Amino acid sequence: MSTEKFKYDFLRYNRHMVLKPHGLLIAIFLYYLKDLFIVVAIAATAFKARGASSELNALMALATPKMIFSNFPVLLIAYAWAHRNPNGAGFVRTIWRNGRHLILVAAVINSVMIWIQPVPPGNLIFGIFLGLMALNIIIVIYIYRAEQVRDVFAEFPKRTREEEKG
Repeated sequence: MSTEKFKYDFLRYNRHMVLKPHGLLIAIFLYYLKDLFIVVAIAATAFKARGASSELNALMALATPKMIFSNFPVLLIAYAWAHRNPNGAGFVRTIWRNGRHLILVAAVINSVMIWIQPVPPGNLIFGIFLGLMALNIIIVIYIYRAEQVRDVFAEFPKRTREEEKG
């Protein structure tokens, strides 16, 4: 038996004994990747339908492809997460270590993209946009205040001894 003490419940660690991203952090990743999912789903639907119905046109107006720009920082984090193992390259470790900053960049890009949407202030969509802006602010505060998020991005599996010699 190992006498190693865990800061969090041992089930929160992966096989490399580093802290796994928890549910709320995964939800934040998915929130910032939603635009990519929407655009891909619309493109797949349009391709399958071989024509644009009125519902599809309404969805296309809702999901503007330029919103995908806020997805790129989170896609980098997802790439680093997929390669988060002892053999991970130096740039993967750097991406993971800067994960909180990349989420901040995604939040800023997302907020700017929302802000530049041409919506009149009295419109219902304006209220939704303000809610999304508030959500971005809440996410940034959480990412920088939560100790568990800080610990997740601070940990990366240690290199094996053979790699350190080579």
